[in-house]
Amino acid sequence: MVARERSSYLPSMRVTIHDYVDSALPMVERMYRKRKKGCRAMSYEIKERNR
Repeated sequence: MVARERSSYLPSMRVTIHDYVDSALPMVERMYRKRKKGCRAMSYEIKERNR
């Protein structure tokens, strides 16, 4: 979904994506870590709140 957002906007526009994670579920936590790794690979800035 992040890739779609990235291609939908001009490079100069700022897009904010909120990703809510239920870290009590191990599978969901692993999926989140993979998404985060992919976002970093695309040079996205990631800001996390304390969980």
